[in-house]
Amino acid sequence: MTTSVRLGAAVLSRCHSAAREEGLAPALTVLGSLVAPGLLPCGPGGHAVVPQEVAASADRVWVDGVVVDRPGLAESTVDTIDLPGGAVVLLRVLGTRSGEDGPRMYGNGVPVPRLRAADPETDPATSDQRAAWALGLVWLRLGLSEALRETCMRYLNGRRTGSTTLLQQQMVKSTVADGLIEHLEVRAVLTGVDAGELPGVILAHLHARITAADRWLVNLLGASGYLVGGPGQVAHLSELLAEAYVPGPTPEPAADPTAGPTAGPAAGPAADPTSGPTAGPAANRTSGAAADSASGTPGTHVGVES
Repeated sequence: MTTSVRLGAAVLSRCHSAAREEGLAPALTVLGSLVAPGLLPCGPGGHAVVPQEVAASADRVWVDGVVVDRPGLAESTVDTIDLPGGAVVLLRVLGTRSGEDGPRMYGNGVPVPRLRAADPETDPATSDQRAAWALGLVWLRLGLSEALRETCMRYLNGRRTGSTTLLQQQMVKSTVADGLIEHLEVRAVLTGVDAGELPGVILAHLHARITAADRWLVNLLGASGYLVGGPGQVAHLSELLAEAYVPGPTPEPAADPTAGPTAGPAAGPAADPTSGPTAGPAANRTSGAAADSASGTPGTHVGVES
């Protein structure tokens, strides 16, 4: 029997509250209990970032909408990381189906084997379930990023330089403001939106904005941001969540070399997928998500304008 999971914004935003107030492991527990209870959730490449309790107890694997029995799969533990709120385990689960390349992990060009499909008549995973997981994951990462911003503000306000605090330095304030703007824009897009209402390209864009904000904010913490179990490690695992669970962008089709001027508008530059009304305020950023996240430098408020 197929289980339908249709979750609204009010329910999925619980992941945000748990992440902001309690930490990564409790937030993942909330998301898993809402969307895939009793299952080990994996991304399309077979990678999982889960609380230690889920890694130890789940007997079935949910991988991008497919459920299989866990004992029949090859599995390796990449790492176990102790964080405030509980330990998180990084896993890689591989199937037994050979001869095919599965989806590529987002940001990683290494193909991994595809997990074998479950019986469609008994598979509880549905498109509603996948959509709920995708939206809940953005809420979760937003909560972690907002908690990081609050940590930065407490840290900067407690350290002095001369007669003032670091938080009052112009460039520092500007970077904190960049992070706040990203958070407000992402929240504006998510507010009132139910699972399945935002296209995948918009969700991927929101993940990229959260990643960019995290990198800016971690830099403000100096060496303290890179301590084991510290805010930098939480931000790194948050980024790994997007790497593991968000599908990579669909490659653009190769241009037809025989197409002439008669090809019309299709031959022109591709439309910005984030520019439509559903993109919300996050579409108004002037710098590209990929460039920002790669450089770790705020793009619209701190950079030098031409």
